[in-house]
Amino acid sequence: NCYSFGRGVEQNYEKAFKYYKQAAEQGNASAQHNLGVCYYNGQGTPVSYPDAFHWYQKAASQGNAPAQFSLGFYYENGAGAEPDYAKAMEWYQKAAQQNYADAQYSIGSCYEQGLGVKQDYEEAVKWYKKAAKQDCADAQYAVGVCYEQGWGVDKDYLKAAAYFQKAAAQEHAEAQYNLGIFCQKGRGMEADDLQAVQWFKKAAKQEHAAARYCLGWCYEQGRGVEQNYEKAAQWYEKAAQQGDEDAQFC
Repeated sequence: NCYSFGRGVEQNYEKAFKYYKQAAEQGNASAQHNLGVCYYNGQGTPVSYPDAFHWYQKAASQGNAPAQFSLGFYYENGAGAEPDYAKAMEWYQKAAQQNYADAQYSIGSCYEQGLGVKQDYEEAVKWYKKAAKQDCADAQYAVGVCYEQGWGVDKDYLKAAAYFQKAAAQEHAEAQYNLGIFCQKGRGMEADDLQAVQWFKKAAKQEHAAARYCLGWCYEQGRGVEQNYEKAAQWYEKAAQQGDEDAQFC
């Protein structure tokens, strides 16, 4: 772990892989899972989905929740094969039963999209909220969207904004962008162009294309900032290079 995350030593995936493998071969479930991650992402070793699957399975069979989640992710994304959403849901459920937040979020996502299960927004919100309580930023954002759109819950901009705030505080770029829109349009809060610009800037720093377009618009219109066509053009250009059609038009 120290070599993998650069804790106390210089980050070195090759050495991390070496030690994970030694521990994994002795039956350590966490090492088996991490070894699978190395194979899946090509960290310290060439990408090998069959090897990743092999080690995920070994760890999951020992009840390792992260490995059970990774198996679900593996099946959902069809690494090296066609996706199998039913199996993905099966493994997500196993991890979620151990209160694993990422798995709870993924179950919510499957219900929202109807992947491996019948589409059910109410069930999606239920699972998103479980993960959100554990400070899963993606889940907090997802609950916010559900309240914004009225999916599985009554539409409520105030609650949507509250959940976006939670995710944005964890540097979730999409939540930061949405908060900017909420501030600009006065959804769930007083309209505040200055605050909108601040949220757009936070998301833009994370290369969020729509936030960059909005910043360009703010500078063009003088909304929340002093009007500045040069800066407007700069932000439009950044967004345009990412394929944002509105920015390309501007």
